[in-house]
Amino acid sequence: MEGEDKLFAGASHLAIFFNLVGFLAVVVLYLSKKKTSSFVAEHAKQAMGYQIVVYLLGMVIGATIMASFAGGFGLLHSRGIWVSPQAGLWSLGGMSLLFGLAQFAVLGYAMIGAIHGFTGKPFRYWIIGDKIAELDK
Repeated sequence: MEGEDKLFAGASHLAIFFNLVGFLAVVVLYLSKKKTSSFVAEHAKQAMGYQIVVYLLGMVIGATIMASFAGGFGLLHSRGIWVSPQAGLWSLGGMSLLFGLAQFAVLGYAMIGAIHGFTGKPFRYWIIGDKIAELDK
């Protein structure tokens, strides 16, 4: 395994910091290294799968937060219960804080994958890693 392979393997996990551009870079990396370096290909495949799962979960969680926020206030208002705007801001602020902490955890976990790649070690994401590894075989 060459130093370049370690660099590409680690960078594939860090691409999550660059959203769609990072995802597309990992796809290109995977397709270009699939036949020449199984180490880089495996790390890139794990990184792609992780980014897809994180994006989909983020969309579901974000939609749920917005729906519960809007729906909850609509339900209370329809029953004649007045809710102060400050209560809504506190609720939305708390949810935003939780969402921010979740993003911090997601990016931190990607950095663990990057460290494994940079040091030449194999890495699979917890729960989803085995399923991702089975794809394209």
